[in-house]
Amino acid sequence: MREWQVREGERLDLPPARRVRVRVVGGEVDLTSGPPLLEVTDVAGPPLRASLTGDLLELRHDHGLHRPWWRDFPPAFRRRCRLALALPAGTEVEVETVGAGIVAVGLSGSTRLTSLTGEIVVDRGGPELRARTVSARILARGCTGRAHLETVSGEVTVVTGREPVALDLAAVSGPLLVGVPDDAASLDVELTTEGGRVVTQLPDGTPGLESRTSGGATVGLRLRRGRAPQAVQVRGTTVSGQVALVRQAGPGTPTPPPAAPAPAIGTEEQR
Repeated sequence: MREWQVREGERLDLPPARRVRVRVVGGEVDLTSGPPLLEVTDVAGPPLRASLTGDLLELRHDHGLHRPWWRDFPPAFRRRCRLALALPAGTEVEVETVGAGIVAVGLSGSTRLTSLTGEIVVDRGGPELRARTVSARILARGCTGRAHLETVSGEVTVVTGREPVALDLAAVSGPLLVGVPDDAASLDVELTTEGGRVVTQLPDGTPGLESRTSGGATVGLRLRRGRAPQAVQVRGTTVSGQVALVRQAGPGTPTPPPAAPAPAIGTEEQR
C-alpha cells in the first residue's frame, strides 16, 4: 500500500488505477476525464488522505484510514474538502459524500455517486451510472448506456439526447422532470406517480403521447416515437411527487413547467 497526504493548494499526479473511491463530508467533488491528476483547493480539517492498494485508489476526508470510525465521528461533520479529480477513460468511480456536491463530466467508466444532501450533476455519463441522494437534486444530461437515478425527496431532472440510453428514475416524494428534444426520432418515455400531479408542455394531439389513468385520475403519461426498441428509453416512478414531460429548450436543462399549469393531458387530480 502507498499513502499520501494532500493539503490545500496542492496538486498531485496520480498513479494509474483501474478503480477510484472518494469519500468526503462537505465541500465539492469535481470529476472530469483526462490524465490522472488531483487538485485540492479548499480543506477544513485534516489533510485529504490518499492510498493505493492494488488497482484501487482511495481518497478520504471522512475519517482516518486506519482509525475506527466512531473515534472521528463528532468532528467529522465539520470537515470540508473541495477537490478536482481527472481520470483516464474507463476508470471505475465511486463517490460518497454527506453534504458535498458532486459534478461529473465526460466520464466513460462505471460511475456510482451517492450523497445525503449534496446536489449531483452528471454531464455525458456512461455506459453505467448510478446516482442517489436523500434530499438533494440530481441533474443528468447526455447520458448513454444505462443509468439509475434515485432520491427520496430531491428532484430528478433528466435531459435526453439522441444517443442510445436506458434511464430508470425513482423518487418517494420528489418530482421527476424529463426534457426531450422536439426532433428526437426514436424514444419511449413513461412517467408514473401515485399521488402527484401530471404535467406536460407537449400540445394535445402530439403523436405517440398518451395518458395513464386509474380510478378516473391521471397517474402518468407515455410518449413513444419510432419503432421498438427505441434508442432513448426512460422509466420514472414517484410515490407522491409531480411528474413532468417538457420540451428541451436547448443544450442545457429543460424549461420547467409553470408553477400551476393547466393540465395538458388527461385530468389532473391531487389525491
